Amino acid sequence: MTYRIDLREHCKILIRVLQMFDAMCVPFSLWTLNELYGLPWSPLLSELAGISCVLSFVVFHSVRLYRPWRGLHLYREFAPIVKTWVVCIGIILLVLFATKTSYRFSRRLVITWFLATPFLIFFVHMMARLVLGKMRERGFNLRSGVVVGANSIGRQFTRYLQDLPWAGIRIEGFFDDRLPKDTPVETGLPVLGSVLELPEFLKRHSIDYVYIALPLKAQEKILRILGEARASGAKLLLVPDIFSFQILSAELVSLGDIPLVSFNPDFKWKRHFDMVFSLCILLLALPFFLVIGLLVKIQDGGPIFDRRWQRIQVLEVPHHGPGCRKKTPENSRFRPRSFRGMAEGIQVEG
Repeated sequence: MTYRIDLREHCKILIRVLQMFDAMCVPFSLWTLNELYGLPWSPLLSELAGISCVLSFVVFHSVRLYRPWRGLHLYREFAPIVKTWVVCIGIILLVLFATKTSYRFSRRLVITWFLATPFLIFFVHMMARLVLGKMRERGFNLRSGVVVGANSIGRQFTRYLQDLPWAGIRIEGFFDDRLPKDTPVETGLPVLGSVLELPEFLKRHSIDYVYIALPLKAQEKILRILGEARASGAKLLLVPDIFSFQILSAELVSLGDIPLVSFNPDFKWKRHFDMVFSLCILLLALPFFLVIGLLVKIQDGGPIFDRRWQRIQVLEVPHHGPGCRKKTPENSRFRPRSFRGMAEGIQVEG
């Protein structure tokens, strides 16, 4: 007989434990930085540590910092931590100025403490998510779900979930009116029945999520699902057809509370990332390049790089105006930037 822990039964306890860890990170970071700076620990620092610990526990509990993050990216959790900690900083500064005790603390210590604490809290959350993710990959604390609609949207969404084992969501199958029951779909999951059979299936099985992947033109069917399946206790989620926008380099933005699809995303950050990443790769590969160049030079004493002109075949395109430039054989020749792979003196046609 095997026994598996269901973390859903202890979800509230785990949240309180994580909340206590977050609150303890605040005085711990203050004490650690004080030790690193070599400053003496004073009773005022003890009072500040105690007040900040209680304050952070209350403020963290007041906001939606501990909402379910299953299936969400990790970076989305850092912004709420920073916003919540900024609220705590404002209250702490208000208390210090009201009691006229701010001058008795080291400014360098306090500023560093304000900056380092959210990163420490984020590290604790990251470790918690890593542990829970590993447990879910091994079959612990899994949530079950079904997809309504075995169309391209539903299949692509299912494949996306199957590639996220750390999210802990297991799709049982599809409900579709076009395919007969028990028909296997390309994702390896069967069709569990028609859309009309969904409410009865939810009554007989414990399902946590119902993903509705139907087109918006099936509005009546979607409304019927919402009306009949809400009483089951499962979370009903609509999967919009946003996968088709990926091939158009689009991104989701919002204007107030209205979601929009932008076809003009800002790629400046990506260009900067590519430059920095490429530079790091080149620096890491530089020793290998030096060894390869040295071996080429030792072999026959010739040049390290290939200096021969080479020609490529270019398809000619018609002119579309006086400003267009037609490719010719002259501008189709290029000189490669690569290590020499042939012996010196050998001529290659083309």
